[in-house]
Amino acid sequence: MKGSRPSCARWRIKGWPSPTALGDNPGVSLVSENPNPSQATSREVTIANEAGLHARPASVFVRVACKFASEVWVCCNDDKVNGKSIIGLLTLAASKGTRVVIEAEGSDAQTAVENLAALVEKKFQVD
Repeated sequence: MKGSRPSCARWRIKGWPSPTALGDNPGVSLVSENPNPSQATSREVTIANEAGLHARPASVFVRVACKFASEVWVCCNDDKVNGKSIIGLLTLAASKGTRVVIEAEGSDAQTAVENLAALVEKKFQVD
């Protein structure tokens, strides 16, 4: 019909629930569960490379972060971004000498934070 607004067709995509599939089901949650406190860790590090956290170091950081199942976050000043997002990391505009906090939540959080902190301390040089 001319002038009518098209209906949302997302539910027609294979695997996408229909509008009525979720209903008032209390068993369905759109928010991830909080991990146990023992599965969350963080560490503060200083950006040491001359150029700071620009595109190449951000891509190296994301590549390493994506190897872990845990959620990874990077905090700088009052900003907290997804550590698995190049764009997020670039928005921090972290220059040399900037202190950032690497946080992880999940089953391999400790290992993720240790590896990512070591990467920052080694000026984003991958072995």
